Amino acid sequence: MRKLGLALALLIAFALPARAQYTNVSGTVVDPNAIPYAYANVKATLVTAGGAVTGQPTVSGTCHTADKTYPCQLPVDQTIGPINLDENGTFSVQIADNALITPASTQWQFVVSTTDTQGTDHGVVSPLGFGARTFSVTLTITGASVDVSSNLNSAALALARVVGGGVPGGQRWDQLLNPNSNLSPNFGGATFNFTNGAWSFAGMSFVLPQSAGCVASATNSFCLDTSLNEWHAWIGADATIALLPLGTYTDGDVLGIHVVAGQKTLQDLGGVNPTSGLGFLQINMTSPLDGDIPCYDSTGPPLWNNCTPGIVGNAITGATNSYLISISDNVTRLDHDAAASVSAASRVSSTSRGR
Repeated sequence: MRKLGLALALLIAFALPARAQYTNVSGTVVDPNAIPYAYANVKATLVTAGGAVTGQPTVSGTCHTADKTYPCQLPVDQTIGPINLDENGTFSVQIADNALITPASTQWQFVVSTTDTQGTDHGVVSPLGFGARTFSVTLTITGASVDVSSNLNSAALALARVVGGGVPGGQRWDQLLNPNSNLSPNFGGATFNFTNGAWSFAGMSFVLPQSAGCVASATNSFCLDTSLNEWHAWIGADATIALLPLGTYTDGDVLGIHVVAGQKTLQDLGGVNPTSGLGFLQINMTSPLDGDIPCYDSTGPPLWNNCTPGIVGNAITGATNSYLISISDNVTRLDHDAAASVSAASRVSSTSRGR
């Protein structure tokens, strides 16, 4: 009887398929905030592009008997699991290689649920969390071994509403008194709002949003365009902020826009009313007349004023001409040929004389 049992065991062992037709699949499942899906479960189901597989799928391999080895097709279980994850959200399972399964073009759909095989849910209860969570990912599994952690984690749903950004267990930020590690929370596109109070960054450096080609697209938004090293802010529309480079400047100097390779910065263009070099004139205008010119007054301020002898006058030309000079005239010029003489006579009217 003992020999018969041993013979049957050897026969069954020789009839098993080789391991090469299966893939060792492993993974560690965490949510976007690095909180592990501890004690959740994962189930794998064989599917096609059209949905469930019809009929009995098979996997090709090599079968062995006592006297020979030959290729064969063996039935494939269409559902694997559910398998419980450990406290770190880790699991491991053997699954048939999609490249060796008939019909062709099959995939494995992985469904992760926070409810374990005993019906106990391990999600974070409300209001701190979202309660029970379930998500799925469909993958092609082939080769000797595959780690599907990144595939599952890219689709994993957040477990908690208040998190510590990469701290296992989901500690709140106000509980991280001295984390001594970089925190990288991923809010999955959600808006993180703060109300009341104030944030203090005393004694710290603070990095603002930045990316190549960024623009401000909403009220109160701003960012650094790293392609031009230029700041953008929202003022009803996207606008750039021109900055003044560090340097030594004089109070009252005039600033201008300096553009180099598309980057806009502020530039010191010089002072106002300088006594030497280039600069800008600030002219004190007093009852200006047509044709007035600016002139410098060393006894100022004001240093620059409008001077009343203008440079634009009236020309009297021709052999004989009469012209009435008015009070508003600045200069009257007599033009004549070099070979001829010129004379002028003035006549003051009685009305003007009386004044």
